Order: sequence, then structure tokens, then C-alpha cells
Amino acid sequence: TVRELATDVPTGPPWLESLLTTAARIVAGPLSTLLLIVLWFTAFARIRRELTPFLISRPIVSGSGMIDDQGSFHLSDKAPAMSCLTGLGGWLGSRPIYCLVNFLKPVFAESRLVWQQYRRLFAPRQRLQIALGDSNLADAAEYLRVGTTMLVLDVIEAGEMPSVPRVRRPIRSLRAICSDPTLAARIPLAGGGSATALEIQRFYLEACRRFLERRPDAPAEARDVLRRWEDVLDMLTDDPQGLVGTLDWVTKQFVLDKAGRGAAWEVRKKIDIRYHELSPQGYFQRLRTTGIVLDILERAEIDHARRNPPLGTPATVRGRYIREWAADEELISANWHAVYLGQGRECKVVRLDQVHARPAEQAADQRKRSPRNSDRN
Repeated sequence: TVRELATDVPTGPPWLESLLTTAARIVAGPLSTLLLIVLWFTAFARIRRELTPFLISRPIVSGSGMIDDQGSFHLSDKAPAMSCLTGLGGWLGSRPIYCLVNFLKPVFAESRLVWQQYRRLFAPRQRLQIALGDSNLADAAEYLRVGTTMLVLDVIEAGEMPSVPRVRRPIRSLRAICSDPTLAARIPLAGGGSATALEIQRFYLEACRRFLERRPDAPAEARDVLRRWEDVLDMLTDDPQGLVGTLDWVTKQFVLDKAGRGAAWEVRKKIDIRYHELSPQGYFQRLRTTGIVLDILERAEIDHARRNPPLGTPATVRGRYIREWAADEELISANWHAVYLGQGRECKVVRLDQVHARPAEQAADQRKRSPRNSDRN
């Protein structure tokens, strides 16, 4: 049954997973705690302060919707699980909005005593990992989730964000927003007063509008994001049902009302899950065939993007190595930072942040210098 899925643990018996997790936390606890304290005061401090109200209110645009164990509908699937603003993503038992575990991995898991890996900890440009964000099926919701966040970050980094409405008890406020599909919930602000998620989103919308007005050479895509953002907020205020096929949580709520009204929890939860199924039997995919879904990209554009990562990124290099070696008998594996060719003592490590030559040529050169290929010759 659906309830039994939550008890399945693919990594082994629950008691063993719990034991190993506890042991790892005990061993790493002191250093992890010290690192977290330092990062709390130094890592993206201004960005986190000015971005948090936006992220807390963003589920009204980008939430995917979810039925909880009590049968209540929430705007977001991930939001109810968040337990703190900033953390190390599980090392200390937290589910943070801002996950700083990428600072911890070079220390514990990826350094292999290579000093260049430690040096990454002090690089002026770091990755901001935001763990609060659902996976969207609706093009418009995904487009706005990424596009609006990029716009807000641009305003913050340019130092042009006006004084933001500081939210009291952010995690509690996030849950209050996501548990109210009517969008009427008011959350307390620091210094008194309150605001709805719609009001907070409009504050950031206006800040981004003023930012773009001062930049006539801004990309057309930025102005398109701003226009779509404003249209969605207007419809959420006046006619939320008009966003069926545009926002996932509105669409899922529509499907649940049509197909699961008055049904048992198990039936409604099955509808919730099957909404996201990518096969033609998935409920969102069925809606797509009716023409009710608002598509932004053509199928050809999607296929091209799947095969062609952005130029000049580690993804480009990683993809070319994988394509070059995919048909070879040599074992190949990759992560965010390196590609590993072969195994054991003969394993060659290609660090993606150190690749300067053309990736295809380097892949071919590594193939020529592979010990196994040398034996063949």
C-alpha cells in the first residue's frame, strides 16, 4: 500500500542505517558543529537575510502540492519537511533551507588529501545551495521558480534590494503559508505587523521591476520573467482556477477536486503521486494532451538542452568524457568535481576545475594513455 512505501529502506535494514548514521554524526559532530557556527556568520549572510522572505513565500508560485498523512492539502511537498534555515543537510539531523554541506564535503569526503580541494573552501565564488524547491512538471512554474530567484539574487548582489520585510519564525511561517491554499494566511513580521505570501511576493516583484527599469540593456528574458510573474500574482489574487495547467499546486488541487473529492485518503494520495508520473498514464501528462497545459518550450528545444549542457561549464566536460568512454570496457564514473577513468591503482582522475584543453581532445588523449588501451596496441 501507499503507507508501506515509507517503511522501505533501499540501503538496508532501518536499524543498521540508523546505527551507521548515528556513528558518523558522533565522529564528525565536533568539527561539523564548529564549521556550522563559522558558516552561520560568514557564508552568504547578507544574501540569506534578504532572500529568506522571498523563498518562504515562493511556494505560492512554484509549489507542486501535496496531500499529507492527515489528508490536508499543502502548496509544497518539500516545505513541511524543512526544520531550520541554515544547516549541513543531515549531518546534524537537520533539513535546512540553505544547505551548506558543500563546504563540509571537501573536509570529510572529497579532499583525499589534495590541497586544491581544501583551497576551494576559501574561493571568493561559492555555490549557494537552496534546498527548498519542488520539482515542477508545469513549464511556467519551473520557469518562474528559477527565473524569479535569479532576478532577486541579481538585485541583492547589486546592492539594490530595499529593506526587506523580515519574517519572524521563518520555518513556522513557511508551514503556515503552505498549509493554506486560500493564500489568506498572514505571517508575523519582525517589528510588528504581518503580511501574506502574495504581499511579500509583490514586494520582491516591485524591487525587481525598479532594478530592470534602471537597466535598459537587460536581457529580454528577464523582462519576460517579470511579466509572467506579475500575471501569475494577479491571477492568484483574482482567479486562481485560471492557473490550472500553469502552476502545479493549482493544477493538482483541480485534479484532486475532480477525481478524488470525498474519496478515502489512500485514493487521494494515489492521485497525488500519479500526478507526477512521467509516463503517458501520469495525470499531468494526460492533462497535457487536452491542451490545458501552458507549455513554454518546444519539444525540439527540450531535446537539444538535454544533449547540450551550457558551454564553459563542468557539465560540458563531464558529458563529453562520458560520451567518449561510454562504449569502452573501461569503467568510468563522475561526480560534480571529477571524472574517474578506470579503477584501482590504474584509475585516472580528471578534475573538472582544472581542465583547460578542449574536452573532446582531452578525452581522446586519456583514452590513448589508458593502460588497457596500451595493452591492446
